[in-house]
Amino acid sequence: MNNNTATVSVPSLAIARLTAAVALINGPRFVGVTYRSVGANELARHTLIIGASYDNVMRESLTILRERANIIADASETRRLQALIKATATGTKERKAANAALATFQDSIGAERAAASELFVSYENTLTAHEAGEENEAYTKAGLYESICPGLNASHATGSIQLCGLAHSKTVIEAGVYKSVDSSAKTLAKKALTETLPAGKWRTFKVDAATLESVRIGGNEIDCKL
Repeated sequence: MNNNTATVSVPSLAIARLTAAVALINGPRFVGVTYRSVGANELARHTLIIGASYDNVMRESLTILRERANIIADASETRRLQALIKATATGTKERKAANAALATFQDSIGAERAAASELFVSYENTLTAHEAGEENEAYTKAGLYESICPGLNASHATGSIQLCGLAHSKTVIEAGVYKSVDSSAKTLAKKALTETLPAGKWRTFKVDAATLESVRIGGNEIDCKL
């Protein structure tokens, strides 16, 4: 198998076939994707639910988070302190003091509550931005992609395509190698909590000849190498 993870353009004919097939999907539908991950080089068959609403995924995740004790108070204080940090200039004493205040608060409530409150604020910010026709400003890819149709996004800058949807199942064909990362307790807690939420099941696959082997829709396979 090709172990190259550099961008390799998918022929326009394959892109056109994939776009046409996904555009015909009316409502949530199961789609099979055979994909080699970048970095870990894992090859797996995924089943996605294409056509699922990302905003609904955010709402469902917020509903689950609201069941946690202290979440509303924790999220409110987290939001206040994050706004304080944002309102001060980088490198100033005020910014350092604001960062210290957030760190002190999070230490006082522990890693799990701190992780939950940050996720809650982030999901609320995403929904608020979407309702205004915008993107969450904290999103690292904000403004880079636009939707072609439910399940497919295109890059403004490069024209590259992303296939996205809600994960349903995964079968590993070739195991990958994942690097060990020395993460903080809050980061680990956030990762563990996200995996229990609908938001943690949202997947994005790069439509690239080096990574995307094929897509199956309604029993029909679209070869992305053509």
